[in-house]
Amino acid sequence: MSRFARVAAHGISIHLPAGWDAEIYVRDLDGDPTDSIVELKPVLHASNFALPTGRGDFGSIAVEAMDRPSVFLAVLEYENASAATALFDNPFPTRLEAREFGPNNLQRPLPGQAGAQRFCQQGGRAFCVYAVLGNYAMRNVLVPELNKALGTVTITALQ
Repeated sequence: MSRFARVAAHGISIHLPAGWDAEIYVRDLDGDPTDSIVELKPVLHASNFALPTGRGDFGSIAVEAMDRPSVFLAVLEYENASAATALFDNPFPTRLEAREFGPNNLQRPLPGQAGAQRFCQQGGRAFCVYAVLGNYAMRNVLVPELNKALGTVTITALQ
């Protein structure tokens, strides 16, 4: 019996360490005809705490519920054409470094938290990897916890 649970959908999979929660879903676009996003793309959320319902793509609601030893991971796919741009011209990361995290790297600053973000591509698909730590002072402990899950993410190439 594996100690890791696997969650997979839309060509994205993750093997979760014990105690982790995850969901892969397709973005719920509001139907606004002025939206520039024309391709419906998946989002992966994973965390070492129970994910609340109603989360935003970058983890709003979830990050507000985090406590000090918590970590949150979001992997958001962007339009395929973006994979060929300079912004996404990096391989999908298997790990992040503690030095990448900072309080100013959050979508919305919350006391004590820190974030990191990387734009990357894998198999012709463009992604943003966004991670939040519940406590910036604990980053040297929490980043290895995050990397246990991030290192198991696999992306299937476009056909």
